[in-house]
Parts: sequence; structure tokens; C-alpha cells
Amino acid sequence: EVSDLPNNILMDILSRIPVKDLYSCRLVCKTWLALLSDPYLAELHHSVAPTGILVFNWPLRDIRFIEFFESPLSISSSEDDNLLHINVLNFRSSFNYKYLGFGNECNGLLLFCSENPNCCF
Repeated sequence: EVSDLPNNILMDILSRIPVKDLYSCRLVCKTWLALLSDPYLAELHHSVAPTGILVFNWPLRDIRFIEFFESPLSISSSEDDNLLHINVLNFRSSFNYKYLGFGNECNGLLLFCSENPNCCF
């Protein structure tokens, strides 16, 4: 039975389940609700969750998730060159755009632009 598993193993398993599915599991019973309400599970889930951002697509007014992952390509220089170190970010998303470029940022908000001049993210 699930209750026979050590708590740390159970938490590790639960941390790999998408949040949406975990949210539904809280209705199973009071034991599951208590387990899923544990702050440790939230921390553990966050530590294994993919790195990404939620994106509001204007003017379509929908919200999507972009998952970033490391790229083997990066550009760097020595500290004496006073050049920026550039890490190339690849991403997976459900957008139908071949190009999504960084436009600007302000107070932590990021502006991305696509090849379509009428869409900003």
C-alpha cells in the first residue's frame, strides 16, 4: 500500500507529478490533503520543476508556458575583455512561431517579440 512507503520516497514520487494533477488528488481523502498541503512537498516540487515562464499572448489573450533548457552553445570571453557573457537558451512551447526574440524588460517583466509584428508576449 501507499501508506507503507517511507514519507521521503512518497514525497519524491509526488514531486514529479504535475501540479494540476496533484491539485485534483487533494480531494481523495484527509490524509492526501494533509500530505499535499505539506510545505516540504511544495519546495521539493519546485526544485524538480522545469525552468520556465508563463506568457500572456497579446492580442490573443491566452496564457502559455515556455520551458527553458540548457543549450550546448554559449558565447563567453575572459573578464578582461569587458564583454557580456551570453548563454543561449533553447525553449519548448506551444506557440506556433519559429522565432521568439527578447525585446526588453522592465521591473522583472519581459517582452518577447515574434516574426509577427502584431503579437507581443
